[in-house]
Amino acid sequence: MIWGHRFELGGSIVAASMFVCLLLMGPARSLALSTPIHAVTGLWNLEDLLAHLVYLAGLIALFHTLVYRTTLDEPERFLRRCLEMPTVVILPMLVALFIVGTPKEHYPDLFRAPETGWMNLYWAVCARRRAIFWLTCCGCCGWCAAIPAPPSPPTSILLPSASTPRDSRLFWFRG
Repeated sequence: MIWGHRFELGGSIVAASMFVCLLLMGPARSLALSTPIHAVTGLWNLEDLLAHLVYLAGLIALFHTLVYRTTLDEPERFLRRCLEMPTVVILPMLVALFIVGTPKEHYPDLFRAPETGWMNLYWAVCARRRAIFWLTCCGCCGWCAAIPAPPSPPTSILLPSASTPRDSRLFWFRG
C-alpha cells in the first residue's frame, strides 16, 4: 500500500494499473514485448489486449473504491449487480473478439492497424464497457449527492467530513 489506511488500496491499484497500461501500450516497447509473446501464443499485439484489461481492472478498482465511500445501504449487492455481473460477460467477450480480430502482423500502435469488422466490434464493446463504468460511477456519486437535505435556508452547503469511509458523516453549514 502507498498510503496509511487500508481504504486507500483502491487508489494504489488504480495508479499502478494506469502505469502498467502506459508501459504495455507504449509504441517504443511494443515490438520488444510483442515478439516474445507472439513466439509463445502465435498472436500479434497481445500486449495491447493486456493493457486494455489492466486499464479495465483499474476502472473496476476505482469504481469499487467509490462505492464503498458512499452511503449505500448494501454496497456488496450494488457492486454485484452493476460491476461483477457485466464484467463476467464483457471481459471474455473482449478477449474472444481481440483474438479473432487481431491483425496478422505487428502494429506498434493498434489504433493505426487496418480496420476489420471484428476489431471494430472489439473497440465498440471496449468503449461501451468503459462508458458504462464511468456513467455508473457518476450515477452512483450523483445519487449520493442527491440525498434530500433537511429543511434549511437555500444557502446551505453540504460538507463531508470523514476520517475513514465507514466513519463518514455529513455536516450541514447554514450561511
